[in-house]
Amino acid sequence: MGDESEKVFATLNEIKKRGHPYWWLSVYQCRECQQTWLVAQEERQNDVFCLYRLDTVTMEYILNNNRWIPIFDDYENLLRIGLEAGKRVRFCDPLNSSLRWTISDLAKENPGINISEVARLLNLDIELAEEIARKVIREEDVRIAFNKVT
Repeated sequence: MGDESEKVFATLNEIKKRGHPYWWLSVYQCRECQQTWLVAQEERQNDVFCLYRLDTVTMEYILNNNRWIPIFDDYENLLRIGLEAGKRVRFCDPLNSSLRWTISDLAKENPGINISEVARLLNLDIELAEEIARKVIREEDVRIAFNKVT
């Protein structure tokens, strides 16, 4: 969304964060029309923002009971949406970037995820994905498969 996201979010107030482990999900309300939105913000890699219009019943269920609809629960799907939208990001210093946290989140969400899928989702060459993934495995209790699948 780039500069357009600033214009969109200038009209929205965040009214509830979902929190860990769904750090990318929040409910926002438009200051102009009062419409509420479930917003998934994938800002680490591709700056993808997904908005889902909430009806009054669903919004109240989230706010009053902390029961969220699962539409954007899979972080991996947000990365896929970015890929399908043609988003491709490159880091100047990928070894010291948010890639390690993203790989960790992917492995926690999908234990044993294949390194080739990690590389594809993050637009990395396989060698770089392996290097970062091995560091993540050493530092955290996650599983990543290193047999290359095409």
